[in-house]
Amino acid sequence: LRAVNSFITVAPYENQKKDFGTYECKVLFLVNTCSSWLSPVNPDILKNNMSTKAKDSSLQKGGGNMMDKVRNAGILGTGRYVPEKVVTNDDLSAMMDTNDEWIVTRTGIRTRHIAASGEAEAGRRALGKAGISADQISFMMVATGTPDYPIPSTASIVQEKLDLSHTGAMDISSGCAGMIHGLITAGGMVSSGMADYVLVISSEMLSRHLDWTDRSICILFGDGASAAVVGPVPEGEGILSFDMGTDGRFWNSIHIPAGGVVQPVSEEAIRNKDIYMKMEGKKFSPGMYAG
Repeated sequence: LRAVNSFITVAPYENQKKDFGTYECKVLFLVNTCSSWLSPVNPDILKNNMSTKAKDSSLQKGGGNMMDKVRNAGILGTGRYVPEKVVTNDDLSAMMDTNDEWIVTRTGIRTRHIAASGEAEAGRRALGKAGISADQISFMMVATGTPDYPIPSTASIVQEKLDLSHTGAMDISSGCAGMIHGLITAGGMVSSGMADYVLVISSEMLSRHLDWTDRSICILFGDGASAAVVGPVPEGEGILSFDMGTDGRFWNSIHIPAGGVVQPVSEEAIRNKDIYMKMEGKKFSPGMYAG
């Protein structure tokens, strides 16, 4: 079972340097299953090695060196939102055969937030921190695997809430890697001059798609939203390089069987619990499911 890496390397905008160094944001994912983390990067190594790697791979698989474009693009401000309702491991212990120790030792998770959408609020907070007004946004996108409806896009609904009707809007569906894909897309639009400021929102409401009697999966997920405003930044700052990859052979390692055109929602799908997320956890995280 082979997973692939996607990464985006970010040198913070000048007014963020008090709080952050230069970071490589790495996403290890299997199609739309991922773990993501931040690790400090030496800027000299970054310029000498990582941008070359991205440049060399760009002809083969969606990589690129953002420093070679017309202008630099970076993250100007971020925002986040989590629902007020919290479900603890002890709460889950009352619902199924599990306990706090079992969950924490395998996942490190003690609580999860559930049952509210927050795309618009996360977007407002990102705009506020970036110091950008709504009418300056040229384009917006929402990365989500749990859209409000099959049609229209969730981005169009959030656009109305944020009074951004003058912008283009689209959804991105790539699971945990969605925010990275959105930032790379926004960075390309800004650096090429197609847009000045792009709002990228990532949001999931996975609690609506979980079988709350299945301890193998419901302990792992919750709801929340994050957002970032991407715009022009001075030379040497912002998104410096990226690399993207997907292995579609394992598309069904985590998926929701029913709800699309292949298997519409039906009484049988509900009875078989095919409306809930399924994950072959033992394939890519055997340690977590031991015992």
